[in-house]
Amino acid sequence: MIPAQLLATYKPSYFVPTVASVSPNVGSTAGAASVTITGTNFTGASSVTIGGTAVAFTVVNSTTITASTPAHAAGAVDVSVTNPAGTGTLTNAFTFYAAPTVTSVSPNTGTTAGGTAITITGTNFTGASSVTIGGTAVAFTVVNSTTITASTPAHASGAVSITVTNPGGTGTGSNVFTYAAVVTPGSQTFDSSASTFTIPAFNTLTIEIWGPGGGGCGTGAANVSGSAGSGATTVSTLGMVANPGGGGNASTFTGGAGGTAGGGNSANASGNAGGNSGTSGGQGGASPNGGGTATPSASASQPGVAGNVPGGGGSAAHGTVTTIPPGGGGGGYARSVYSAGQLTVGAGLAWAVGTGGAGGVGGGQTGGRGANGRVKFTWS
Repeated sequence: MIPAQLLATYKPSYFVPTVASVSPNVGSTAGAASVTITGTNFTGASSVTIGGTAVAFTVVNSTTITASTPAHAAGAVDVSVTNPAGTGTLTNAFTFYAAPTVTSVSPNTGTTAGGTAITITGTNFTGASSVTIGGTAVAFTVVNSTTITASTPAHASGAVSITVTNPGGTGTGSNVFTYAAVVTPGSQTFDSSASTFTIPAFNTLTIEIWGPGGGGCGTGAANVSGSAGSGATTVSTLGMVANPGGGGNASTFTGGAGGTAGGGNSANASGNAGGNSGTSGGQGGASPNGGGTATPSASASQPGVAGNVPGGGGSAAHGTVTTIPPGGGGGGYARSVYSAGQLTVGAGLAWAVGTGGAGGVGGGQTGGRGANGRVKFTWS
């Protein structure tokens, strides 16, 4: 048993600490990372510094101390432990990292199939541990602190964000890359009825509509007016409309009026009026195909000729009368052009095609029928 007098004068022996490692050994410049310092002779520790800053700490035992990092500029720093016998220091024991920023991506578009080689530009990429594109982690190469190269994964069409993570945190570039679907060029044309067109993948989608043509007059003992085209041609989802041409008017001896059009974001044109003296029907608005044309003959009666698709007005019949009655008017025309992203791929566009007006039925020859309208979708 140690005498009380000796205990009163006893002073414990201390040895200079050594710092062997810090775990984790990386963290954010914002600080507040919990670390475990491992070494020897930590008993009696009176101070712990990280990067020269004294921090609060707990001596777990002679070989273990826990602490929390302070805020500090980016870079490697020393960690020191001091007790009555001296100070132990581990050089460059902990590295502070600033959080990355993502400022741009080049190229910033690619196909949904993936495989596009990209260069990501930003700051603080040193120590990057993860890169995601549209939420998918990808392989990458850190070229330098401001440049990373990677390859895009497959992804649905649309804009996506790219993130870069290092020990300092995660930087995000919001909607910096856009996936475009693989486009197979094509077209679809409808000359009757009504239905819905499903939008395919496209870079450019052109929609053209023609209204139906009006019918030409018929001849006989009395000339008979043609009928106007029945129903407008529409893509109602987009507000596009091409109105029908009017029928040749036997009472006023005037050609049918051309149909009007509206709702096209690229072009809207009215159809041409039918000929007053009946040699032809009116051409459909902005159409390469005109209305049908009668073959004038002083010696033989001729029926009217049907208007050509799309939207041509029918011609008047050629009777034995001196003056040929008027033809039908052409339908209106509208065109809209959309770039990728302006319409949703897979969505439906409701369309309807107007019907050409009947030619007048006289006691002699029947006027030409107006052509039906048309809807045409072309994509590339």
